[in-house]
Amino acid sequence: MVDWALGAVLAMSRTCYDTLGGWDQSYFLYSEETDVCLRARDAGLLTIYEPRSVAVHIGGASGRGSRTHAMQIVNRVRLHRRRHGVVASWCYFWLTLASELSWLARGHRASGAAIWALLRPARRPPELGCGAGLMPR
Repeated sequence: MVDWALGAVLAMSRTCYDTLGGWDQSYFLYSEETDVCLRARDAGLLTIYEPRSVAVHIGGASGRGSRTHAMQIVNRVRLHRRRHGVVASWCYFWLTLASELSWLARGHRASGAAIWALLRPARRPPELGCGAGLMPR
């Protein structure tokens, strides 16, 4: 058993899908697979890792640019906010910001977009639709 699986190689039964009400479409990219696996666990279902399985993600990839990195980071904060209290979520927000500042200082340029997306809601990718407040919803 694992807490979650990557969405690119995640298979679930129709019963599980129906029990959970499907995927949370508000995430757009990133964190939706973590959310669905955690909701499955909340419902008493298991996420199982099968090490003999093989999957090839042909030609795909959501990208590795600044925009997709910002989506990933904002959605991590959103997921945390939806599952934890206000104080814990603000702590996570500021720790995530500190982490991205650290990555930026080490030359990870995409972290700059994530920092701006965290601090300036207007700079967040509009596909996320996560509101105008500092804490993404």
